Amino acid sequence: MVMNFLKVDSADVAGYSMGGSIAYQLAVNSPKRVRKISHHFFYLQNECWLPVVNNAFKGFKPEFFTDTPMKAAYDEVAPDKTKWTTYLEQMIAFAGVPLT
Repeated sequence: MVMNFLKVDSADVAGYSMGGSIAYQLAVNSPKRVRKISHHFFYLQNECWLPVVNNAFKGFKPEFFTDTPMKAAYDEVAPDKTKWTTYLEQMIAFAGVPLT
């Protein structure tokens, strides 16, 4: 965990979109590490979404994002641009996992 690496015992955590889900998971799984949480536009459980949204993630493929603004933004900040496909596969998998 990044907090362990940085030797941070607790922190205020903010997240937007999927980052909000990650902030929420951190607060639930490690409540002593989160002093305050601010989350924006996160989803609680994918059962809350309309079936059409849930089913859309099942068909997502990394190649759908080739030559997109998302790829350009990734290339601007990624330390290793060869991990684009792995990054997308992980994001797509995360979108289909309910929060615990």
